[in-house]
Amino acid sequence: MKNFRKITLGALLATVTIIGFYSCNSDNNETGVNSNSTEEISVKTNSVNLVYVSTDLITEDLLDLGVSGINVNNHEISFNTFNDYYFHDQIVNFSNYIVKEGDNYLSLDNSKIVINADNFVYYKGGQEIDLNNYNALDEKDLVLLCTYVEFKASSDTKMTLAQYEAKGRTKPCPIYNIRRAVGWGATPDEAASDLWYATYEFAKEHMGDGCYSIGGVNKKTIGALGFEIDLAIQSFCCP
Repeated sequence: MKNFRKITLGALLATVTIIGFYSCNSDNNETGVNSNSTEEISVKTNSVNLVYVSTDLITEDLLDLGVSGINVNNHEISFNTFNDYYFHDQIVNFSNYIVKEGDNYLSLDNSKIVINADNFVYYKGGQEIDLNNYNALDEKDLVLLCTYVEFKASSDTKMTLAQYEAKGRTKPCPIYNIRRAVGWGATPDEAASDLWYATYEFAKEHMGDGCYSIGGVNKKTIGALGFEIDLAIQSFCCP
């Protein structure tokens, strides 16, 4: 059974100011582009055949970031969401972003993943970027990289929002009351350190709202085709 630690945000703000702590953000209404499209995107390179199709089957990793559906239309990938989250000093909602697809790439604004047969190259502002240099990346890069990982994930790792909710990981807090903060890095320790910024922003904004932490920091590694991202996620219940 999950351990629920009730911590006031006043105490939390003092804690993160001194040693660093962790959290995130949510929304009571599912948002995004509602589409009945069944258009399928296929990216083909030497030995790669990646297919995206509109779906409500989502990996748990992306559900944890508030995504409940993917819409594919006219070479654009958009998202339905039930939640958003804090990342550094930003509130990130996937429904606010459109990922574009080309013959061998995925892109979001000035960031681009060029996909080859056995690896990919990441560009930002036209310059090749080392993904271990997290100081050069921002919240849009996290959205793009998570989209690519979802693109590569096996269908047997995916579920609907209803199935996700039925797992009851956050009981007794309803999933629409969950607030989250996210940090990332090249290692779990780097991700946990990065999480401090989002938690601090969350605590400043929600002090006095009656929010309390749910369990400890959830550390996970996601990746595909030669790269990995370490994430650190802290969940809060905000009645």
